[in-house]
Amino acid sequence: MSVLFLGTSDEMLWIVFLALVFAFGLSVSQRFFRKESVFAAFPVGVMFTTWAVFLLSFIFGFNITSIAVSSILLLACTLLLGIKQVQFDKHQLIVFIISLAFFAFLNHLMVWNFDSRGNALSAVVVDVNYHSAIISPMGWGDNFPPLYPYLPDSKLTYHFLFDFFSAILLKLGSGLPMAMQVPNAIVGASFVTLLYVMLRKLNLGRKTAMLAVFLILFNGSFGFIEFFKDLSSIPQGELVPSLLKMGVASVWMPERGYIMANTITEFTLNQRMFMMGIAVFAIVVILLLDSIEKNYTFAALVAGLSPLFHIYSFAAIMFFSLPLALLNRKKEFLFFFLIVVLLAVPQIMQMGEPRTEGYIQFRPGWVGEPQSNWFSEKQDVFGVWLKNFSPYIVLAALGMLFAGMPLQLMTAFAFIMFILVNLFVTQPLMQDNRKWLLFVLILFSASSAVFIAWVARRFRKAGWVVATLLVLILTLGGIQTVVEWAENYNQVMFYNDELHVCEFIRDNTEPDAVIISNMHRDCVNNWGGRRTFLRVDYESETWYKGHGLNTASMEEDMRRMLWGDCELIRKNGVGYILIDSRNGDFTPRSSFIGRMERMYENSTFSLYRVRC
Repeated sequence: MSVLFLGTSDEMLWIVFLALVFAFGLSVSQRFFRKESVFAAFPVGVMFTTWAVFLLSFIFGFNITSIAVSSILLLACTLLLGIKQVQFDKHQLIVFIISLAFFAFLNHLMVWNFDSRGNALSAVVVDVNYHSAIISPMGWGDNFPPLYPYLPDSKLTYHFLFDFFSAILLKLGSGLPMAMQVPNAIVGASFVTLLYVMLRKLNLGRKTAMLAVFLILFNGSFGFIEFFKDLSSIPQGELVPSLLKMGVASVWMPERGYIMANTITEFTLNQRMFMMGIAVFAIVVILLLDSIEKNYTFAALVAGLSPLFHIYSFAAIMFFSLPLALLNRKKEFLFFFLIVVLLAVPQIMQMGEPRTEGYIQFRPGWVGEPQSNWFSEKQDVFGVWLKNFSPYIVLAALGMLFAGMPLQLMTAFAFIMFILVNLFVTQPLMQDNRKWLLFVLILFSASSAVFIAWVARRFRKAGWVVATLLVLILTLGGIQTVVEWAENYNQVMFYNDELHVCEFIRDNTEPDAVIISNMHRDCVNNWGGRRTFLRVDYESETWYKGHGLNTASMEEDMRRMLWGDCELIRKNGVGYILIDSRNGDFTPRSSFIGRMERMYENSTFSLYRVRC
């Protein structure tokens, strides 16, 4: 164990490590930021620390040694750089504290919560399962270099480094809930505060910038209209509870064309990579807006290291760097783009191995096409955007009339991105193409806030009334969504008996074991820390499709292995079979069971060691 950790109990290692990450990030950030350095510190620290551990893990393996060596290097750099007196703007601090409380509360409810019976709960079961399935086999198992948790011998072609950071915390004894919730909350508060700083540097006033942040966080569609329509059919005695609940069903109604409930709850709380990605996006834009020569190099370093954290944010950084380059026309921008390309290309090549066609296609009007978990019939594209995004489109266009540079030009580029989003798809799963709209939304919200602030100033009392109505139109659907998600935290991910058998697997199988499992929601990856050969059902099929993976032969291969095809078992490296008796479609033949060693059994689950 490194001297860095001497005298520290195992339970505290991950907290000490987080403190080191922040200290290192602060020492670096103070060289390039002013009062906002304290809020950039954690994302910057996470980025460089994760890369350090990741690269050293190819030498030492992903273990305590690689983490300790990285920690010693980071501590040395922190001491060498030193930490100046911490300064911060009080308004930025207020934004950070409120955001930290907001994300900490929602993450506690929505990511690995537990009830009194020991069942694992979540409001976003599918996405929490997926990210847990990446984190646990790396942190509790031996899945490095990382392979897909659900597929044997398939390289992980995904922006996984924020999950890798959580796996580091898991190695240090944090436990899975804390490994996800703590970084989520801190990075969530950081990206909100950094967006506020970015908007201030785009020449928004303090109140206007805060309004823009509010619009970004609580954006919503016109779905609230349907909610109030439905109130007429609700009995009078249930009217007040219904108004207080404001259910998400009134906003997320794909069959009626409402497909954007709230971008933040859809893409940051459940798809955690977005939080780190937006923080990096804001950091780079802030550095470029400062127009200081040394900042360009650091901005290039941060941007160039970001693809494996979040490829969408990297693309957005490159896209929105163009208007800033057009405005400044400094030669430093050429070096910025050159450094970014040199660092980013190897990462993009790592991710550039789709198993099926369907990634980048020219497909105008895709948003109106029938889709598996959207609408079943073709929708009018104009109608879809009218219901979902039209207030932001209209107000952003009006705001451009009153916005100065560079916001005006960046909003124009946001309109270009919106057009491209409607013409092209970059993901096989259609709904995933909405992810690009988050960056459009950030700029649209800024311009919308400028227009709303102008209305309030120009028309005084009447202006304040109109401004309030506009804010309600933009955010009421989003507020409904956040409220409902907070109320809907008690969906069961895994029951207590499922967690128990998966803990047994974690404690009694090899760290690199591959396990066939017929569980509906597989906790072998999530809570057991092992890779699985997983059955194809609705949830896993959606995930496979979204990653462009071909599942045509998987179900047949699983049946063959359960029937005793030892050649296929050896080919896939399967060492164990876990059977959930409630899923009778996938059970081993009795003759094959007789050749295996039973390791665990209760009324529901049986775990066998394969003998082939």
